[in-house]
Amino acid sequence: MRNPSCSIRAEGAPRRRPRHVAVVPKQSRSFLSNTTWARDLAALEIAIEHGEQLSSFIKELDDYFRPEAWSCDTASLLLVLRADGESFFRRFSSRYRRANADLRAICRSKLPKKLEVRIALVEMLEKGQESRRELAKKTPLLSSALGSMWAEHKTSWTDVRALAAWTRVAMSELGGTRLLTFAARTQDLRAFSGFADKLEVSAKAARYVRRASSRLSRFIARKSAMPALRSAAGERSMPRTACSR
Repeated sequence: MRNPSCSIRAEGAPRRRPRHVAVVPKQSRSFLSNTTWARDLAALEIAIEHGEQLSSFIKELDDYFRPEAWSCDTASLLLVLRADGESFFRRFSSRYRRANADLRAICRSKLPKKLEVRIALVEMLEKGQESRRELAKKTPLLSSALGSMWAEHKTSWTDVRALAAWTRVAMSELGGTRLLTFAARTQDLRAFSGFADKLEVSAKAARYVRRASSRLSRFIARKSAMPALRSAAGERSMPRTACSR
């Protein structure tokens, strides 16, 4: 049995398509010409979500560390801090002093005094470095689809998500690989808005005609049935004669 909601969406799709093209994010719509948006949208959505999460953590670490921290050997730093930090003779250890000097050089602010806080700081940097490596794995897909919008962890993810959301509606609800092409290449999007307005007017007129036709059909049916109803009513009201008994 056909789903009524699907039928309603299908009937409304011709009007919604041009309207949807008209509201495509204007600053980023040209990137939709890349076939990745139509071919690998699901994978792209996952990459965008993960990329935004990784970028948020990386940008948070930028407040604590200088740019050179991303190439720091965190494993060696942690080894020295954990091995020598609790020792009474740590002040006499050249490698411990060097580890603290290296950590001081990559931090934007003064080092915390507590050893456990310093270790936690380096562990956080280590996780940040792993996040950057994970983000780098997604770079081929993201940079291809996003073009000049791609700026690694400094990408404007709000704009990217807006474009992805628009594309998801176009592809899943409106069936529109062609919509992506129109949205990317049309010079004046107002033409689609105007076309959608005309379709809406036509649709309203068609609905009015259908309703009027339906009313007329019911009226004609009632008129046609009246003689038969009157005849039946007359027969029921006739007096019974002796013969009929």
